[in-house]
Amino acid sequence: MSKPIIAVYAITKDWQLEEIKATAKDYDVRVKDEIRPEDIKNIEIVYGWESELSENIADLKQLKWIQKDTAGLDAIPESLRKDKDIFLSNMSGVHAVPITENIFGYILGVARGIIPAMTNQLERKWDKSIASNMFSLKDKKVLVYGTGSIGQEIARTAKFFEMATYGVNSNGRSIQTFDHSYTMESSQEILSDMDFVINALPLTDESELFFDKEIFANMKDTAYFLNIGRGESVKDDHLIEVLEAGTLAGTYLDVTSPEPLPESSKLWQTQNLVITPHISGNVEHFRDMIYPIFKENLDSYLSNGTLAKNEYNKKKGY
Repeated sequence: MSKPIIAVYAITKDWQLEEIKATAKDYDVRVKDEIRPEDIKNIEIVYGWESELSENIADLKQLKWIQKDTAGLDAIPESLRKDKDIFLSNMSGVHAVPITENIFGYILGVARGIIPAMTNQLERKWDKSIASNMFSLKDKKVLVYGTGSIGQEIARTAKFFEMATYGVNSNGRSIQTFDHSYTMESSQEILSDMDFVINALPLTDESELFFDKEIFANMKDTAYFLNIGRGESVKDDHLIEVLEAGTLAGTYLDVTSPEPLPESSKLWQTQNLVITPHISGNVEHFRDMIYPIFKENLDSYLSNGTLAKNEYNKKKGY
């Protein structure tokens, strides 16, 4: 009888792979290039994910646990995400610092005139009038939708700049790094006072297409909108409309829908919009950061059939 397979699709270092093999001696540990179509039926554990698995769901008869190598689980088919007999876990938390650095890279870029100066540089234009739109972050108000690890890191960094922090979560519960907390519904009451509105929400039924013309209309025309959550949370045509009308000062998108963003998308040519290709969570030592989470969960799974951390909540959808 064949051993159950641990399919390692996430990029791992040689010593990490050897450690997995030493830990899971009763399993056949294989990396992507070693997995044949006929092996899929014997896969019990997946570290990472691969499109070929999505295309062969019916063959994953032995699958019991998927450890995604990113924070998002969108790539995993819905039928597997909802299967009560399959454990799911992610890398939530490891992206918090680098994503926050991107957030404040943009915020400082607009506040201190760097982004408009870069635009002028392309035209070889020395224009000191951009200084009239510069401002300090001190006492500015930032509203973060999503008070998990990323949202809390954004708030912690905002406090360094002496900004006022407001958070939004499912029930409005207080979070230490935020001055005030709100629900999705009650947050509408304070939108008009916010200088920066940041989406750090996972994709759920409630957050899908949440940021629409009603939200943008409630924001002041000097405010900025930033999205590092999910592209599907934003109605692009509504965002484009307010940016072109000048009723929103600017936007930073690290996520879009779809991805990759097609060349035909109007977002590319929208004024006062900065787009990065879903890279804000990347750092040079990313693989070293995520492996310990998988290893801790693997030890727990092999010991008692449970996961130690970052288990996906099927009811909440994140």
